[in-house]
Amino acid sequence: MNILFLVPPNLENLNVLRDSVYGCWCKGNRMGGATAPPHPLLLMATCVRDAGHNVCVVDALIDPVGKQKLQSQIAEIDAVVVQTSVMAFLDDCEVLLWLKEQNPDVKAIVCGSMPTFLPEKTLKHDAVDLIVQGEAEEVLVELFRRIEGREKFNGLIGLGYKDGGKSIITGKASPIENLDLLPHADWSLLDHGQTYFNPIIKRHPYVTELTTRGCFAKCVFCMAPQFYGGKIRGHSADYVLEALEKYQQQGIKEIYFRDEMFTSLKKRNLIIWETMIRRKIDLAWICSSRVNAIDESDIKLMKKAGCHWIKFGVESGSQKILDNMKKDISLDEVRKTFALCRKHGIHTHAHFMIGCVGESWETINETNKFAREIKPTTATFGMLNVYPGTTLWDRLKEDCPSLEDGFSLRLQNLHSQSFLTDKLTELSAEELKAAVKIVHRKFFLRPGYLVSHLQRMRSWQDIFALFRAGRKIIDYAIKGND
Repeated sequence: MNILFLVPPNLENLNVLRDSVYGCWCKGNRMGGATAPPHPLLLMATCVRDAGHNVCVVDALIDPVGKQKLQSQIAEIDAVVVQTSVMAFLDDCEVLLWLKEQNPDVKAIVCGSMPTFLPEKTLKHDAVDLIVQGEAEEVLVELFRRIEGREKFNGLIGLGYKDGGKSIITGKASPIENLDLLPHADWSLLDHGQTYFNPIIKRHPYVTELTTRGCFAKCVFCMAPQFYGGKIRGHSADYVLEALEKYQQQGIKEIYFRDEMFTSLKKRNLIIWETMIRRKIDLAWICSSRVNAIDESDIKLMKKAGCHWIKFGVESGSQKILDNMKKDISLDEVRKTFALCRKHGIHTHAHFMIGCVGESWETINETNKFAREIKPTTATFGMLNVYPGTTLWDRLKEDCPSLEDGFSLRLQNLHSQSFLTDKLTELSAEELKAAVKIVHRKFFLRPGYLVSHLQRMRSWQDIFALFRAGRKIIDYAIKGND
C-alpha cells in the first residue's frame, strides 16, 4: 500500500505546533516562531514502512510546497494518516475533504486526542473513514495488513470504522508495554526535517524524541494519564543511547526530549547521562521535568551530559490554585529547583496558566509576582483550556453541553480566550482574556528582562534567534496579536 502520513497545513495561517501525540498543543506569536519536527507521526510512518508498505511523510506546516506536493502525489495514495486534536479537528477535516476530492478512493485515518476521547463525534464526520484510539503504532500496522489482505476489521482493538451506516468502535488500544520493540523514528523520511526553528535550541539541526509514556500525576487539566495510562513506561538506557549515537552520526546537533516524565526514571537516566559523558556523545539537549522530580545531583550531571534548558510546568504562583489543580507541587519546591538550575548554568522555562480552578485577580497577581521572583529564562502564560480526557472536562460537560458541541472554535482561541474556562473561576471570559495579555506585558516588557537576554548573546545565531522570537513575543505583549 501507498500511505501518506500528513501534518496538515493550518488554514488560519497560524504558527502551530503539532509535534505531540495529542495532535496539536500550541499556536501563535507567544511561541516565538517555534516549529517542531513531528516525532510521533514519523515513528508511526517508520513502523508501517518496516511492515512492508510504501510511506510518504509531508509536514505541510513547514514545507513551502506542501500543497503542491500533495496534489501531485494524491492519485497514487491509498490512505492518509493524520494526528488530530480537539482544537484542530475541523480544520484537518477540510484538508482531508480536499484530498478526497483529488482522489475519492483514499482512506482517511485519524489518530490522536480527538478520536481517542471523542470517537463517536470523530467518526460522524464525512472526511473520516477510520479512527485509532490510543497508541497507534501497532494498530496501524495490523490495520494496513488487513486492508491489503481484504480482511475484516472486527476484533482489532483500538479501531473505529463505519459499517453500513453504523459506527463500530472497538475500544482504546492497550498501552505498548515493551517500548524497545518499536523502531527508532527514521528522520530521513522527512524531507524538511532539518529546517525547524526553535528559539531555545542552541545547536541546529535538532530533532524531537520521546523516551517515556504514561504519567502518574493527577493534574485535573492534563490528558496524558488518560491517553497513555498512569503507569510510566520507558525505553531502556541502551535503546535511548543507540538513538543518540545514530543522531550524532547523522549530523544532528541537539535533541528535544518531549516526554512529560523524562526525569522520573532516575536509574535509567543515570546510566544515560554517565554514558553520554564517558563516550563523549556531543549532543546538546532540552527536556521537561516536574520541579520535584530532580535534585541538585541530577542537575549537575544533566548539565555535564549536555542539557542546557529544562522546561517546568509551574502553572500558578498561588499555592491555593496549585492545590485546586491537583498539581502536587509546592511554591517552595519551585523556588528551590529554579535556583539550583541557575546555580549550575541550566536555563529554565516556566509554563503558567491563567483561568485555573478558583482563579481571581488576587491569584493572578500572585502569579505575576512569582514569575518574576523565580527568574525563569523564558516563560509562557496561556489560558487554561479544558480538554476531553481530563477531570475538568468531566466536571464541566454535565453543566455545559456546549463543551462538546463547540470544539470547532478551539484552535483559533487556543490559550488566548476562554472557552467555558470562566465557569471555573471568579472572573468573566473578558477579564480572563485581558489577564493573559496583562501578565505577558508585566513579565516580558521589563527592562531588566530584556537586558538579561541581550547579555546572553554569544553569536550571530543567538542574535538571530532573539530577534526572530522576541519580536513576535513582544508584539503579542504590546498589541495582543496572536
